[in-house]
Amino acid sequence: MWPSLASYHDKYLFVTGGMGLVSVEYYDISMDKWEQGPDLNIPRQSHSSCALGDKLYVCCGSDYAEPLRSIERLDV
Repeated sequence: MWPSLASYHDKYLFVTGGMGLVSVEYYDISMDKWEQGPDLNIPRQSHSSCALGDKLYVCCGSDYAEPLRSIERLDV
């Protein structure tokens, strides 16, 4: 499926995208609980993600048909 994983202040783990997916899910480590986050604008796979400040950045990858050259910024 080729999703991406990012951590945020040792509090959350974010899993973004995957083959044909726009989903963003995060694991709250202290609550031992998975939650649904805001969807990506376009499906991404084989991409990168990182949390910086109060934002999650999801970068490049592929939409399965062609390479992507864009970045999405989500509020965390």
